[in-house]
Amino acid sequence: MEKICPGVYRLRFGTPEEMTFTTFREYPAQSVGGDNPPPFIEEDVCFDTSIRGCALTLPQRGEVYGFGLQLRTFRHTLGKRTMRCNADALASNGESHAPVPFFVTTEGYGVLIDSARDVSFYCGQARPKGASRSHANAESSWAPEATDEAYRSELGSGEGRMRVEIPVAKGAEVYLFAGDSMLDAVQKYNMFCGGGCKLPDWGLGVWYRMYGASSAVDWVRFAKRFREDGLPVTVLGLEPGWHTHAYSCSYVFDDKRLGDHEEAFRQLREMGYHINLWEHCYTHPSSPIYEELMPYAGDHEVWGGLVPDFTLPEAREIYLRQHAALGADCFKLDECDGADLTGGWSYPDGAAFPSGLDGEQMHHLLGLLYQQTINQGYPDSCHSVRASGAMASPYPFILYSDLYDHKDFIRGVVNAGFSGLLWAPEIRHAKNLKDFVRRLQTALFSPQMLINAWYLKNPPWDQLIREKNNADEHMPEAAEALRMVKALFDKRAELVSYLERMYQQYHDTGKPVFRALILDYPQDEACQLIDDEYLMGDDYLFAPLTEESDTRQVYLPEGTWQRDGQTYLGGWHEFTCALDEYLLFERVK
Repeated sequence: MEKICPGVYRLRFGTPEEMTFTTFREYPAQSVGGDNPPPFIEEDVCFDTSIRGCALTLPQRGEVYGFGLQLRTFRHTLGKRTMRCNADALASNGESHAPVPFFVTTEGYGVLIDSARDVSFYCGQARPKGASRSHANAESSWAPEATDEAYRSELGSGEGRMRVEIPVAKGAEVYLFAGDSMLDAVQKYNMFCGGGCKLPDWGLGVWYRMYGASSAVDWVRFAKRFREDGLPVTVLGLEPGWHTHAYSCSYVFDDKRLGDHEEAFRQLREMGYHINLWEHCYTHPSSPIYEELMPYAGDHEVWGGLVPDFTLPEAREIYLRQHAALGADCFKLDECDGADLTGGWSYPDGAAFPSGLDGEQMHHLLGLLYQQTINQGYPDSCHSVRASGAMASPYPFILYSDLYDHKDFIRGVVNAGFSGLLWAPEIRHAKNLKDFVRRLQTALFSPQMLINAWYLKNPPWDQLIREKNNADEHMPEAAEALRMVKALFDKRAELVSYLERMYQQYHDTGKPVFRALILDYPQDEACQLIDDEYLMGDDYLFAPLTEESDTRQVYLPEGTWQRDGQTYLGGWHEFTCALDEYLLFERVK
C-alpha cells in the first residue's frame, strides 16, 4: 500500500492497464483533512483473473452512494451497478452519461477503481459458495403474501463484501479515501482530482438557448427583449443551426442563413451577454480541419465525421485553432457519450484510436478529454457537457441530459455531488405552466439555471405548446408567467455572490456546493433515502416541488432552520405552496 497524501492510499493488484482515468489527470493531488488510516489493507482484498478480465472482492461497510451521475437510483447498498457510458439510462443499473467508478459509504471512506472500462460493482450481492453455511439451521417463516419481504431479507443477509469485475484488464489500481466523515472522504477524492472548479459570475447567472432555426437578427431581438423585460439573462446559447454542417460538425458559421453573426455578437456583448455555441467533436469532411485531423482520429466515423483522439496534443491544437476564430465565450459539448434510444450512433467498443485506446475506454474518457481540450483554450469560463467521468472536479463544465423526468432531474442534483460532478436540471419540456414553473424553481437552486428553448420560436413563458408558440400565439397566462419568471431570474441574480463564495470553497477544499443530506448527516438514518431535497452550500436546504402536488413532506436535519420568517427545528414537516412559492430553508447559525 502506498500513501499518496494524508488519508489517501493506493493499492495495486495484478498488471493494471496503462491508460486509465488517473493517466490523464492534469492537476496534482492535493491534501485536505486529517491523516486517517486506511479503511482496509491488501490482505482484506481478494483478487483473481479469468478470461473475462479481473475481479476484486472488497470489504463493504456502511450504506453505499456515488457512482457518478445517477438519475434513476440513490442508495446502492444492495444493487449491481455497471459503469457503462450511455445517455439513455432507463433503469437503476449504473448506466449514465457520466459514470464514475467511485463510491463512498456512511462509514467515512471512499473507493475509486481506476479503470476506464465497464466496471461492475456487486454491492453486497456476490457471495462465494459456502458463505451462508452458518444459516443452515435457521427457520423460515415464508408465506405467499410475504414473498417480497423474504426476498429482501435474503438479499440483506450478506457478509459485508463487494465484488468488482473489470472486463479485459488483468489488474487494477484501487485508491482509498479515508475520512473523519463521509463528507471528508468526498472532499479528499475531489482534492485528489485537483480540487473543485470555480465558476465565473456570468456562468452562475441565467442561461437561455435560442431557437434552432433562429438568425442573427433573432438573437439581437431576443437579447433586447430580455433587457426590456428586466430579465437578467447572462448567456445566450446557439444550437446546431449556426454551423454550415452539423451532425457531424463543420465549425464554420452559416452566414448565408444567419446573416452577419459578427455584428450580432458585437451587439450582444454591448448588452452584457456571453455567447455559447453548441457543437460535438465529430468533424465533418467540409470542416477546414478535417484533413489535418485525419491522422489523429479513431478508425471509425460518427455521423460521417472524424472522432478526434484528444489524448494527443496535435488533435487538441488543431481543434482549438479552428475554435479561436469563432468569437464564443463558451461551448456546449454534446453527444460525447452514446445513446441507445436514438440509433446507437456512436463508435463501436472495438474501435481503435492512435493513442492505443479502444472504443470502450474512449467512451469513458471522451467526456473528460473533451473538457480538458476546451478548457485549455477557454480557461476561467463555464461550459456545458453531456458526458464526464472520474477526475472531472477541477473543470468548469456542467452536465445536462436529453431525458426530462423532473424527479430524475432532482435526483441528479443530489447524486452528482458524491463524485465531483455538476448537473443542470435544464428546462426544455414542460406539460403546462405549473410544470414549467416548478422545474424553473429547481433550476434556480442548482449549478446552472438553464432554459433550453431550441424548439420554440418565442420564449416558453409566452406559450408552452410548441405548435402555438411557433405560430406566434400567446397563452392566456403569459403575463402572469412572465411575472413569475422575472421573480425567479432575479432571485438567481441575487444568489450569484453567495454561489461564488461556495465555489471558491469547493475549489479550495473539495466540499461540493450541491450535496445530499446524507453527506453532512451520515448518522441520521432518515437521510439515507432522501433523494428529493439537498443542501446548497453551507447555508441553504432546498426541497423541490413538482407538478404532481403543491404539498410535500420535508425533512430538516438537526439544528434550526428558517423560511419566510418562520423557524423550524429538525424533523419532518408538511408544507403547501402556491405556484409562485418554493421551499428554501436557511440554516440558523
